[in-house]
Amino acid sequence: MGWASHRRVLYAVGAGIALLIILSVPIYKIAAVPPSCTDGKQNGDEQGVDCGGACALICPALARKPIVHWARMFKVSDGVYDAAAYVENPNTDARTREAIYRFKAYDSDNILILERLGKTRMEAGEVFAIFLGGIKTGEREPRRIFFEFEPDMAFERAERREAPLVAVSPLLQNPDDNPRLSSKLKNRTALIVRGIDVVAILYAGENAVTASATHIDEIKGNGEEEAVFTWPRPIEGTITRIEIIPRPRESIAR
Repeated sequence: MGWASHRRVLYAVGAGIALLIILSVPIYKIAAVPPSCTDGKQNGDEQGVDCGGACALICPALARKPIVHWARMFKVSDGVYDAAAYVENPNTDARTREAIYRFKAYDSDNILILERLGKTRMEAGEVFAIFLGGIKTGEREPRRIFFEFEPDMAFERAERREAPLVAVSPLLQNPDDNPRLSSKLKNRTALIVRGIDVVAILYAGENAVTASATHIDEIKGNGEEEAVFTWPRPIEGTITRIEIIPRPRESIAR
C-alpha cells in the first residue's frame, strides 16, 4: 500500500471514530435519562404507562369505581323538582380532581325527560352528595332516575383526611308548614375555608324524602357559620334522621 492510500485509510478511520463519538453523545444522553412518570413509557417500577409504582397516578384497572348509593328526585312544585345523588369514593388512598357525571330522568313510559352533565372532584374515601336544584319537567312526571360517572377519570394517590367542616345542632322547624332547617357549621382547621356548598338530606327511616342546598362564601379558621335550608311545601313522613354535608368547592391544603 502506498503512502497516499495509507493516508486515505487513516483519514477514513479518523472520520469514522469522530462520527462515532459525535453520535454516541446523544445516544448516551437518551440512554442515561432515568424513567419518569411523564415519558409516555412503561418503565421503572410502573404498573402501566406512567401510572402505578412510584407514580402518583393510579392505573385505571387498579382504581375502584365510585359508588352511587342512591339518586332521587324530590318534588318542589308542579313541574319543578330537585335532585340529589349520594356518592362514595371507595378509594381510601386516592382522589380524582375531575369526575364527569351524567344525570337522566325518565317518565312512566320510559321516555327521557331530561339529561344533565356535570363534574365534581372526589377526595380519598369521601362520602358526599351532588345536588341539582330547580329542574323543570313541564307536565311530565319523573319516575325513573339514572345517575352515573363517566369511566375515564384519573385517580392519583392521596391521603384520607378528616373533613375540614362539620355540621352540628341541626334544628328542623315547622315540617308541616314552611319547613325550615338550620345548623351550625364549624371549621375544624386554622385555615379560611371558602366556597362551601352545603346539602341537607332528610330521612324517614332509611329513605331520603327530601333534600335542599345552600351556599356559604367562607368560614374563618376555627370559626363557625349558620346554614339555613327552606322548603316551599310540607315535608312528607316523619323525619327520623337529618344529614348535612358541607363541601368546599376546592380541596383544602394543610
